[in-house]
Amino acid sequence: MELKMLKTVTQMSPLERKTPAAGLPQGLVIFGWYLAMKALIVVVSVLVILGYPRHAAPIITKAWWEILASDGVLILLMAALIPVALRREGLSVADLGYKSKWTLRDLAWGAGAGAVLWFVHGTLLGWASRAAGAGWINLGVKSEAAAFNFGGPVVQFGAYFSAVVMSPVIEETVYRACLIVSLRRRWGGGARRDAACVLISAALFALGHYLSHPLYTAVYAVTGAGLALVYIRTRSLNAAIAAHAVINAIVYSRAFH
Repeated sequence: MELKMLKTVTQMSPLERKTPAAGLPQGLVIFGWYLAMKALIVVVSVLVILGYPRHAAPIITKAWWEILASDGVLILLMAALIPVALRREGLSVADLGYKSKWTLRDLAWGAGAGAVLWFVHGTLLGWASRAAGAGWINLGVKSEAAAFNFGGPVVQFGAYFSAVVMSPVIEETVYRACLIVSLRRRWGGGARRDAACVLISAALFALGHYLSHPLYTAVYAVTGAGLALVYIRTRSLNAAIAAHAVINAIVYSRAFH
């Protein structure tokens, strides 16, 4: 009977099964890989764009598809590396989701939290722009929208799909799931440790985004902290993805119109 109970507890606590690898938590290693992937994507994008003449919408459309293809290859490589790193931590991909099924409760939590976080993000971004004495803090998405609009409807759809589907899945997997689960695997649970996980996730989320101004970085840190809280509170990666998708959907919809 005792052995049966021990087996049941072990099955219910996947984060306690094996001894993690020494050295850096693998969530931080995965974050380093992700930054390297982003840098490669930027390099590829620049090389592709420089290979085409300016002010030609059909050519920009073609260049965008080539950039998207290179992004896809790098994302697949990243997806292949994540399970390898997790195994060193005594984890599996299944441990990242806590609850892997999509449920109406998760979707509701994610959508509601995403709407609130979008409002906070937009309000703080406007304040940061005014405090910096310039409007350039907001130019990131606006300049992207101008380029995508110039490229035509196909590029607009691709950009929107990337922002609302691909980015939330990839970034929530890296910044929330891999990082937080890896850190909790090392440190254990508890309010203080969870707070530390939220702060680290928020800081790295800000670091992984555009660093044009310290106030801009701080806004992304707040947004990252909110998404980390959604992940920890719901114990669902799907809820965090839904929240992130709502934020990006509203931001890009407003920028494109």
